[in-house]
Amino acid sequence: MAVGFCLLHFSLHLYMSIFILFLQVLLDFSTGFHVEVKEWDENGMARWKTFRRQKREWIKFAAACREGEDNSKRNPIAKIRSDCEENHPITYSISGVGIDRAPYGIFVVNPRTGEINITSIVDREVTPVFVIRCFAKHSVTGIDLEPPLELRVRVLDINDNPPIFAQTVFTGSVEESSMDNTLVMKIIASDADEPNHLNSKIAFKIESQEPSGPPMFIMNKYTGELHLANYLDREQHSSYTLVVKASDRDGAADGISSLCSCNIKVIDVNDNFPTLAQTSISENSLSSELLRIQALDADEEFTDNWLAEFFFISGNEDNSFEIVTDRATNQGILRVIKLCSA
Repeated sequence: MAVGFCLLHFSLHLYMSIFILFLQVLLDFSTGFHVEVKEWDENGMARWKTFRRQKREWIKFAAACREGEDNSKRNPIAKIRSDCEENHPITYSISGVGIDRAPYGIFVVNPRTGEINITSIVDREVTPVFVIRCFAKHSVTGIDLEPPLELRVRVLDINDNPPIFAQTVFTGSVEESSMDNTLVMKIIASDADEPNHLNSKIAFKIESQEPSGPPMFIMNKYTGELHLANYLDREQHSSYTLVVKASDRDGAADGISSLCSCNIKVIDVNDNFPTLAQTSISENSLSSELLRIQALDADEEFTDNWLAEFFFISGNEDNSFEIVTDRATNQGILRVIKLCSA
């Protein structure tokens, strides 16, 4: 009995080896693993386009579906078929992101017909391309009858993302009296829609200026760079607030827009002469604080451009007087330190 069992085991092992070798020969000489991809023309009419393996290399097939839409009305989106099914029972299967990896179950395949269907709405910003690995296995032995085939499904973009500014409020500064076209700041925004596509092409525009009046700034539509367009006088306006709009689709009316604020400080330069209030004193007066001389300067208060420095040009040759500056009021305090002789 033991000898008979061993002979039976050997015969089965030999049979399976010959069967596997036979399948390998079939694989080497089969005419291929085919894929049909459904395409649509401008009128929405569907047609099937067939691709097949060339020599031992696989073509990277491209199908497409649109994000944010129900694509199931176009099912099946593709079909896979092996020529081996003419002589062997075949089970078709697929694998990859959107199938057996998160997000799960977006694509399913009919194991008997090889038809591939889409079951869920997809988001290009989450997965721009699905790579579906397709398999054709012998239904009984589970042996691969074809090398795996890659089917790439590109997700077509829709304009479903607004431009997003890098900051809610941008701040900058520029010196008064600066030359035209001086760079003030750069506004930065991004769009999550498909890169190098109209849906993500941002155009910048100044919506409003406060204080109002002649436009004091100009913005580069594509770079977001804000430049000086007019003469700034800090003594007239010490700051400006702009509202800037960023619109995708190159600023077209059907684009999506966002707004941000830009606060611009006008930096003071020393471009105003101080003036003095006229006064006089009586002779033979001696006081620690004889009088105060007010200096008037239109430059920014409490800066070096505003703070006056008092000194004598003439009339104090005998050093009878001294004058110091009150830094809080910008007044010159005149003192008599020696009585004048008659």
